[in-house]
Amino acid sequence: MSRRLHIVIDDAIPFIRGVLEPFFDVSYIPGIEITNQNLKNAEGLVVRTRTICDSSLLNQTPVRFVATATIGTDHLDTLYLNQQGIQWMHAPGCNALSVCQYVLAAIFEILYETKKPLTETTLGIVGVGHIGSRLYPLAKALGIHCLLCDPPRADEDKENDYLSLMEVLSQSDIVSLHVPLIQQGLYPTQHLINDTHLKKMPSHAYLINSSRGPVVDNQALSYHLKEKTIAGAILDVWEEEPNLNKTLLNQVMIGTPHIAGYSQDGKANATSQVVRGIGNAFDIEPLKTFDLHLEKQTLEIEPLVEDDFLSLRAIFKKTYDIRKDSLLLKHSPDNFETFRKNYPVRREPRAYELKTLIKKENIRRVLEKLGFHLCVDSHFV
Repeated sequence: MSRRLHIVIDDAIPFIRGVLEPFFDVSYIPGIEITNQNLKNAEGLVVRTRTICDSSLLNQTPVRFVATATIGTDHLDTLYLNQQGIQWMHAPGCNALSVCQYVLAAIFEILYETKKPLTETTLGIVGVGHIGSRLYPLAKALGIHCLLCDPPRADEDKENDYLSLMEVLSQSDIVSLHVPLIQQGLYPTQHLINDTHLKKMPSHAYLINSSRGPVVDNQALSYHLKEKTIAGAILDVWEEEPNLNKTLLNQVMIGTPHIAGYSQDGKANATSQVVRGIGNAFDIEPLKTFDLHLEKQTLEIEPLVEDDFLSLRAIFKKTYDIRKDSLLLKHSPDNFETFRKNYPVRREPRAYELKTLIKKENIRRVLEKLGFHLCVDSHFV
């Protein structure tokens, strides 16, 4: 009898246990503990960001397929994988709406602190790919004015409304970064935001980074926060994480342990994409159309206050309280990885059927644009 194919999987990837076992021998190992020895009889590997997939990990192994259940690929040595003929895949867009939820939660908290109206706020979106392109209409639904920056797309399409990075930084009240980590080439993003760029931001402006830690020069950001040349920052990603700069953590308005994309919905999307990729790579028909469907949840909201902003913030905060994540990390920064591994269930707005007495038609329209499903017995006047 021939040996069954073997796949090694990061043990923190959700919803995947039991799915592949009918077709493979499966080993579940913590991502940071996966070694070359673990792969000596493995044809497949499924990872997240904590496993660096390069020659030192894969040399002289039978691995012929690598999947990462993440949007980013900076932990994959794609040049090496291509040279060795190893198929690889990632999960583009899988958690885009989860990251958008994080960014909107951050914006609500910034504007709650500053008392600046939504309609008088300018948001600069740097990177208009899977995430930035989804954030744009959501922010517009709230009445926020948006400026877009995406040099690669601007060069491809000369008839567009994209601004330069410096223009976006100088004209925005809030800047949100949504770029991959690229170290070389025409459009490198390593330290895309450095001392020079931070000097361009108005003193009342805030920076949000939920992309990759090294996209922002953390030392420069710490200096500018100390000197109060910008008003504040919200960081989900850090240079050298999980060994983040604790001084910077204490300086930022909100700091979280790389969990912006950690909604259950985003994780389900990523796992579904990975399983379908495995099905295609190993020609297993039942896996080629695999799709996880999570049940919707009912969200009951107490009668809302008259203020539109406070109403929207209260509803949004029911789906995600970003300050809770920040308080946990600031209290115990050494538990960065523990927080990620044991992250509580978070669902995106589209997962909720909203049950509440809503008196304003404009609030109903905004909630629908944000993704909420409004129960038929909700009352609109």
